[in-house]
Parts: sequence; C-alpha cells; structure tokens
Amino acid sequence: MSGNGSQWGNGWGSSKGWNSSQQQQQQSHPRASWQASSSSRGGPRDPSRRGDDGRVPRQHPPPVHNEERIPRRPKLDPHHQATATSSFSSSVAQSMYTTKKEDPQMMVTTATPTKKEEVPTKSEPSFSTTSSIVNQVKVEDPNQTTNLTDSSVMSPADWEQKLLSQFRFPPEKYHLPAEAFVPDNVNRMNKKKEASEVAIQKVMKKMRDKALREVQEEQDDEDDDDSYVSSDSERKQRNRLSDRFPYEAIQIKDFFNAVPDCLPFTMGFDVFGLRDKDEENCLCPCGKDLFPWHNQHRLEGVGINHCKNSKYTPMGLMRHLRTEGEKGCILHYGLTIYMEHLYCKNSHNYRGGVGHKALYEMNDANYKIAVAAEKRELHHEILVGRQKLEEEKARRMQLEHRQIQQTEQLEFLQKTNKDAFQKIKQLEEDKKALHIEEKGKTPVLSKFELDCYRKSMDAYFGLAKAVASSKLETEEGPLCVEVHQENGFSLQNFFNKWSSRRKDKKTASLLFCDLNYGQGKREMKNFHGMKIISKWNVQFKNEINYGRTAEAKEQKVLDTAIDEGGPTREFLSQCWMQMGDLKLPVEGGTDVSLFEKHTHGWVPITDEMLRTKLKAALKENGRLSDDSEYAGKIEQARMYYRAIGRIMLHALATGNTIWSSSMTPLYQNWLLRGCRPGDEDYHKEDILKHLGEKMRKFLGVVHEFKDGTEEVLNEENIFTKFIPEQYLSSREDICLESMKEGLTLGGDYNLPGIFRTMPLEAVQKLIFSCPVLTAQAIIDILVPDYCVGWEGSKEDGKGHRRMQEDFFRDLCDILKEREHREKELPSDKLSFLCLFVAFCTGYAFLPDPMGNPNFKINVWFNFPETRKDDYPVSHTCDNMLTLPGYLYTNPDRDNFERILDESIYGSVGRLDMN
Repeated sequence: MSGNGSQWGNGWGSSKGWNSSQQQQQQSHPRASWQASSSSRGGPRDPSRRGDDGRVPRQHPPPVHNEERIPRRPKLDPHHQATATSSFSSSVAQSMYTTKKEDPQMMVTTATPTKKEEVPTKSEPSFSTTSSIVNQVKVEDPNQTTNLTDSSVMSPADWEQKLLSQFRFPPEKYHLPAEAFVPDNVNRMNKKKEASEVAIQKVMKKMRDKALREVQEEQDDEDDDDSYVSSDSERKQRNRLSDRFPYEAIQIKDFFNAVPDCLPFTMGFDVFGLRDKDEENCLCPCGKDLFPWHNQHRLEGVGINHCKNSKYTPMGLMRHLRTEGEKGCILHYGLTIYMEHLYCKNSHNYRGGVGHKALYEMNDANYKIAVAAEKRELHHEILVGRQKLEEEKARRMQLEHRQIQQTEQLEFLQKTNKDAFQKIKQLEEDKKALHIEEKGKTPVLSKFELDCYRKSMDAYFGLAKAVASSKLETEEGPLCVEVHQENGFSLQNFFNKWSSRRKDKKTASLLFCDLNYGQGKREMKNFHGMKIISKWNVQFKNEINYGRTAEAKEQKVLDTAIDEGGPTREFLSQCWMQMGDLKLPVEGGTDVSLFEKHTHGWVPITDEMLRTKLKAALKENGRLSDDSEYAGKIEQARMYYRAIGRIMLHALATGNTIWSSSMTPLYQNWLLRGCRPGDEDYHKEDILKHLGEKMRKFLGVVHEFKDGTEEVLNEENIFTKFIPEQYLSSREDICLESMKEGLTLGGDYNLPGIFRTMPLEAVQKLIFSCPVLTAQAIIDILVPDYCVGWEGSKEDGKGHRRMQEDFFRDLCDILKEREHREKELPSDKLSFLCLFVAFCTGYAFLPDPMGNPNFKINVWFNFPETRKDDYPVSHTCDNMLTLPGYLYTNPDRDNFERILDESIYGSVGRLDMN
C-alpha cells in the first residue's frame, strides 16, 4: 500500500482543485510534515528492510503530544468488520457532511473505559465511533426539504441573463436551443434541490466508506507486522477520518448545492432537437468553460478545470460522468447520482417510462423503453397543443366578433344615447390611463344560485324575527305608520312630524327614537326592533272633512286603504323617490340638504359640508353662538339618516324592493357587504364603473390626506387611499355611520355576514330594482286573463276573447310608443312607464326579473265587477290591473290611451282607495 499522499491521487482521481488545496493543508498537518521530512523516526525507511511476509513495513508518524491515550483497537474478524462498517455508514450517513474538517469528533476512536467498564478484549470489539459521533454531532436530515414556491420562479429576462452569465465565453442567443430560455417551474426547482441533497448524501457515504476501509487495512497491516507497535496517539492521529477525504464536507455540500443553479449542465437534456446540434449543449460542471459559474458560487478549488472537453450530448455527458466516477473522481460520481435522480432512472414517473433515454446505453433494453415513453409524451403534447390552438383560434374569433358587436353598439349608442356613450368612453380611457388589467369574465348567475341566495336571506331574517318575537311577553300588533297626504305625500313633512314626537311603540316615532325598553332597573336594548323588521300597517289619512254623520264615517273607512302589501310598497316607493330632496329644517334659515345628486343616484353629503352649511344657516337666524342649537341639529340629522337606514332594513326583512338610485353601487358594497375600495375582491374596473367619474384627472396631483401626509396620487393609492377617503371616510362620522346604525339596529343584524357571501350582482338582483325601466320589461311581466267571470255562451265568449286579445296588444303598443315618445323627458320627472307600474303595483320601478321571477302584473278583463266604459282600476296589493270585460263603446286605441292617462295621472299622489 502506498503512502497517504499518493493514495488519494490514485484512489480519487487527480483533481487539480483538490491537489492544490490539499497540499496547502498538508504543510500544516503533522502527518504531512512527517512524510516530507527525513528526520522522522529512524529516517527514511530502507526498502530492503522487509518483514517475514516480504512486505516493507509501514512507516508511522511520530507521536503527537498532549493527546488522550486510547486503548488499541482489536482486530476485527470479517463478520465484525462488515457489521461495524455497515452500522457506521447507516447511522452517520446524514451527519458527517455538516462537520468541518478539523472537528476532533471526526476520528475513529474507542470509548475510554470508565471505572465500571472493562477494557475490551479481542472477543468483544469496541468500535464505538457510531454512538460518539451521532450523540455529539448535529444531524441534518437532507429529506427535510423546504419546498420552493411560485415566488421563486424567475422571469424569462432574468433567466436569460443568468444563463448567459455562466459561460466562459458567452454564446450568441441564437446558437442555443430555444428551450434553454424557458425558466424552471416550481416542480422542476424542487426536483433539482432534492437531487442535490441525494448526491451529497451518497458522496459523503462513499468517502466515509473508503476512509474506513483504509483505516481497517492499515490496522490489519499493523497487526500483521510484529516488528513495530505504534503508540496510541499515533493511531489516533492516523484514524482521523476527515484527513482522508479529498474534499471537506462543506466543500462537497457547497458544490452540489450549486449544481441546480448550473443551467448549461442539463441544457441538452430538455430540448426537442429541432436543430441538429441542439442536444450537443451539455457542459460538465467540472469543466473550464463553466469557470464563471464557479466564481458566482465561490467554489474555489473544487473541481475546476478538471475536464478538458467542452460540449457533450446528453448520452455523451452521462458516459463521461460514469467513466470519471469509476476512475475515482468523487465529484463526477456525485454528478452521476444527481442526474440519475433528477431524470428518474429506473423510475416510472418520468414521462411514464424508466427515466431519460440518455441514462442508458443504446444497446440497453431500458433505452428503447425510455425512447418510446418520450415519443408518447411528445405525441400527447402535440395533441394538447393542437387542442389549445383550436381553442385559441375559437377564442380569437369570438373576441373579434365581440369587438365588432361592441363597435356597432357604440356607434348606435353614440347616435341614440350620447350620455351612455360618453360614460363607456370615459371608462375605457380611465382604465388605460390607470393601467387597470381587464377584469375576467364574470360567470353569469343562474336561477338556481339566485334562488339559494334568496332562501338564505329569507332564512336569516326569519330567524331574526323569531328571536325578536320570543322577547315579547304578549303578542303586539304591527307598527302603524300614519301618512297624511295633503296635496300628496311629502316625505319631508313625514320626517319633520314624527321626529319630534314622543316615543310610542305603536307609531312611526320608532323610526326616529331609540328602540330600547326600560322599566325601572330593567332595560333591554333594541327591544322594539321587532317592530322595524315585521309587517307594517301603513294608513294614508285624507285631509278631507267627512263630517260627523254615519254615512260620512262609513265613507272615510271605505276611502282608507287596507294594507295587505300595496300601501307599504307605495310608502316605500315614495320614500326612495323623495329621499334625495330630504332636508334638515332650520327655523329662520336655509334648510340643509342631506343628499346630493350623483351619476348613479343619491349619495349623502360629506360631514364637513353638513357642518359648514348648518353653521351658515344658524348664522342667518342669529343662533350660531348657541352650541346646544347646533348640537341638536346635528343629532336631528343623525336621526334622519338613521330613519332612512331603518326603512331600508324593513324593506330587506319583508322582501320589498329598494330603488337602485337610492343607494349607489359603491355604498351598496360598503353598507351591505362591508366591502370598500382597496379590498382584494373589489376590482378596480368595478370601482370606476360604480363611481362614474373621471379619475385619471387626479394622476400626479399632490394630495393631503386626513392624517396630514402628502402623497402624489398614482395608479395604486388612488384606489387604496384617495377614493376611500373621499367617498367613505369623509361621510362616516355622521351620514354613513347613522345609516349603518339604522340598517343594523346598532349592530344587532350583521348584514355583511350574509351579503358578503354573495357577489354584488346577486345582492343587486335580489334587493334593488332594475336601473332602467323599459316597455319591454313591463310587457314581459304582464299576464293577461281574458273573460274573467263570463257566464254567457261559448261562441259569444270567444268573440269577446278575440276583442280582448287585440285590446291587450294595443296596451303593449301604447307602452312602447310612450317609451319612445318620452326619451327626452327631464330626469326629475317620472315617465309614463314609471307611473303605469306605480298605478298597478305601488312601485315606481320594477324588481329585477331574475332575482324576483314571481313578480308579475295581472291584467284582468273582468265582466262581473265592471261595466262598459269603466275606467281602469288597480289593486296594488295583488299587482292587478282590471279592465272592463265589455271594453269600451269606442274601442279605438287613442280613446283607450286617453282613458288610461286620466286614470294614472289622476291617482298620482293619492295613496288611498280613490
């Protein structure tokens, strides 16, 4: 056996990186100084001095002082030797590569016997290195891999820059295969990391096994050589395993941890071979052409300039790695392990085969299996690619068709509705200026989904009513809402009257007062909240002086409508219509408006504007100095906003529809769903649609926020800070907070808890009216019922039915013509269509047909209850329009239109039975 220096050269290959670094280490090592000096024990050994077996006895290093003396390790028989080696390799396989070279625990020693222990004999081997190292060296488990995430994936530009920076002479981009510029995905990166850890584990095991064999062989030689007996310290120095490694453990770990980052290493493995030399692009990490990669990872002295060849094919690279590994190069051995694990040799999880074809020789049966698997994979990818190409082609054609339709619609809209055209144009310009990504296509809500949402909402309020009613000791009647209608209903007068009344659980004063119940020390919060969410009895009181006679009193009862749903709908409809005109009354000064007109409807004024206008009004009447007057008016404003919220809560709890213009989409999202601009589920495009204002004009403006900070408005903080502050925070203290308190009864009803689970589109379809009322929408819900109560002959009945069908078609034509005729009607006036729907249902709008599919208007051609030439009669409780069965003496359509106008316009503002 040769000495230690030549032993590594012959056993592990002549890596220049190791030779240079190892020589430097030998100069400071006791063994190295002993081998290089001729003044060691007895001088150089004479080759002629041979033992009895004819071999030259081994020279041993001089003793090292101040070291712990250990008993001589007994010679192991073959069985014990195999057991010790196997036990050591398996138990320390994952611990050694984390220990540095100079670690004193990296020595093969025997345990020092204590007083109670006996010195082991030959029959009891004490090769206890396993327990000492495992107990004293920190174990790092390579199987505990931290998986990478999507954030670790590089962009194509960064990947290209990284790839080209690793060549000694960077090639031109077009010389490399196109697949080389595709970044690794997360799965690929994790697979590379796993392969590097497997390679580290097996390389360290191979180095330890070889070192253990050498130690065993030297001890065997010493045991056979009786001419010389080494001291314990000499054996301890000789048994230091780390001194026998060609590389330090940290060097091995750093090298193989850097291999996944060596992009040219596997570049030829993952190409389709569209060009003749695409596969010939694999470089060995130990080659000189990857010198920049070594420098990037600071791998000085580890495997550099070991290989002379430049490029290989995948099969040529694997042949090169195996050949050099068999010669003894531990790095090439580890690279072979790395590639076999990365490309799944003998595994069926690589393209459904046994690994990459380059892992086998061409005459190997597995090579043909791998080639077949590769062809199947390519065939599958071609089929998938064709399918995606067809889908993309169909998508592009659909997109082009949609663009053509949109262009035609915009051109038509530009001619017919310039306002709508300008809004769409403004939205597109804002999206472009603010760099807003196109919103994905929103799935269309199905009737089943809307029905489920409706049932969920009804169940929520049904449970709320049951809980509230359980608090009542005795059953109470519905809240009586008395509405006086002198010259028509006035919401302003209604608010002014009932806000100043004392609290009465039976009257509309509950809309403005607190709902608590107090009797002595007993107090229950929102005890009267049951009155808000339950059915109301709305009574419209006429100002007519009926007199005191019995007939007059009877007539008064007949004129008072019985609320079976119709009067409540009429009251709610009037509240929504007149809400925007609601004002805070200031005696002797100008009343303060509580709402302002917005693109999509009415919005509360800002708190600052309310305070400023109120101070100005109080200054007019000379009461500005009276703080109690100012505070009282602020509290009255809160009461008005809270009453609006309670009326809306009643509409939600009883299934009534809210006019869409009474709450714009931005506040629908905030008050009902708890969703505000800046939230992840509130897309920027939707925010622009809901605002309806030109937001690009604020870009680059320096704005001072409420917290005192100044920022330049950009594409991000406009949505996250500016819009929330301008439209929500500026109104939260008085307006929105009071409305929210009314909507939730001070937090008793968690509306966002139920409505946040629904998309805003579903909330709008279930709760709010259609934003636009069209003649066709009305016609779609008209349900004619011909010859109601006819008792004559069938022949006469058929004749009347034909006349009634013609008459119904005339009614539909009248609605269409009036829609066309009133297109230029001012926005502050109700159209004929709104008045017609209000005449039939009590609403001046229509619920969304998808969210309320059962909402219909029944048209009865009635014989028993009507006479010829009678005016049309409506029953709002049943959504019914009753026409005379015998129609009119003059069946001309113009004559019917005149009669219909008289009936509809004559009932405007009259909410009684007249």
